[in-house]
Amino acid sequence: QLTGLTYLYAATLADGCKRAASGGGCAWRWRARQYSPSLCVPPPLPLICSVLTDNTLDGPIPSTIGQLTALTFLVLTDNTLDGPIPSTIGQLTELNHLQLDYNQLSGPIPSTIGQITGLTALALALNSLTSYIPSEIGQLTNLKNLSLQGNPLCLPVPAEVDALAQYTYACTQGTCVETGPAGTAYIDFGILLPCQTLSPTADHVPP
Repeated sequence: QLTGLTYLYAATLADGCKRAASGGGCAWRWRARQYSPSLCVPPPLPLICSVLTDNTLDGPIPSTIGQLTALTFLVLTDNTLDGPIPSTIGQLTELNHLQLDYNQLSGPIPSTIGQITGLTALALALNSLTSYIPSEIGQLTNLKNLSLQGNPLCLPVPAEVDALAQYTYACTQGTCVETGPAGTAYIDFGILLPCQTLSPTADHVPP
C-alpha cells in the first residue's frame, strides 16, 4: 500500500507538498484514522480514507493506485488529472465512495469498476470520458448515486445500468407515467448520443 500511495503522490504533484510546506501548509490533505493536515507524510497505513479535493494534482492516475486495497473512501474531485482511469481501480474492492469528477480524465470507463460491488456513490461527471457505459456498472447494486453527466458518452444505456435507477416509467403515445420504484440509485447520465463514428474494439464495445 505504501508503494501505491508513493506512486500516486509522485505521479501527480511530487513536490507540491514541499512547496506548500514552505508556506506553512500542505498541498495534500490526508484523512485516515488520524487526520494530519499539517504533515507532508502519509498517516499510518493502512490508509482507509483519502480526500484530495482541489489540490491542483495533475497528470495521470497511476496504475499502482490499485495497491491501496484498504481504501473505503477516495475523493480526487476538482483537480487536473488526465489520461485514462486505470483498470487497476477495480482492485479497490473495499471502496464504498469514489469521486473522480471535475478533472480531465479521458478514454472509456474501465469495466473493472464493476468489481467494486460495495460502492454506494460513483462520481465521474465533468471529465472527457468517451465510448459506451460499461454494462458491468450494473453489478453495483448498492449504488445510491451515479453521476456521469458532462462526458461525451454514447447510447445505448446498458439495461443492467438502467435497472439501477430509482423509478420506472411506462410510455404511451408520448405520455410517460411513473410506475413505481425499481432500483435504488439516483443516476445522472447527462446528454448521450449514438457513437456513430466509433468503431467497435476491445475498449469500445456497444452493450
